[in-house]
Amino acid sequence: MLIRMTTIIAAVGVAVTSTAASAGPVYVNVQNRLTTEQIDVDNTGSCGTITPPLGSVAAQTTSAASGANCGVSSYMTFDYTAPSGKKCGFLAGSSYSGGTWQPQGSAKSKGSVKATCKLYLASSSGGGTYSFLATLE
Repeated sequence: MLIRMTTIIAAVGVAVTSTAASAGPVYVNVQNRLTTEQIDVDNTGSCGTITPPLGSVAAQTTSAASGANCGVSSYMTFDYTAPSGKKCGFLAGSSYSGGTWQPQGSAKSKGSVKATCKLYLASSSGGGTYSFLATLE
């Protein structure tokens, strides 16, 4: 009987540990800081489905949040382009390694016209949930 109790306790301990590392959704709002041009999304990628899908963002507005959740390594990659040729490439993600969650992100100008591209960590909550703000100017 003692052996059965030990086995049950060990199994519960493993379940709790793996559940703690299975969260990690990533959310992104996209802010268009251009004064007259809408920006359009292209070249999206993700560890899974981006919900809701990223879409166009009107001049001087911010999109609703879009997210992806793939467990211990969640990410989204996407580009936004303006008619003027300004283009930004973004990566927003989170990963779980060594018992800790880490946000990951980058922003890079990719167009024929130099753009100011930034990615901010807007908020962080337990379980590796990160919200980012991506800006194009």
